[in-house]
Amino acid sequence: MLWLRANPDRPTWKVPKSPTDAEVRSAFERLVAYCGAYETNEEKHYVIHHVEADRQPALIGTDLTRLATVTATRLVLRPLDLPPGVAEWTVEFERVGDSMPVSRHP
Repeated sequence: MLWLRANPDRPTWKVPKSPTDAEVRSAFERLVAYCGAYETNEEKHYVIHHVEADRQPALIGTDLTRLATVTATRLVLRPLDLPPGVAEWTVEFERVGDSMPVSRHP
């Protein structure tokens, strides 16, 4: 599984092959990216992502547990533990069109 979320409106670099420190920092702001194997528990409604690569190297080798709600067209993930100061964090995926099979497993 691979997860990548980035701000599509972030500014481009003035010199693409030689960004400034500020431009590099800006590119990583609000960027979430990780990948790895995952497992599901349908009875308890959660998915565990086993992080094999991450934007934040300290998370490599850790497990991210998410509560999962699945319908015919939607997957909603919520973390068990929220960062300090965050009241709610929800990620929703919605299937569009009929080209993809419906999965009942997160």
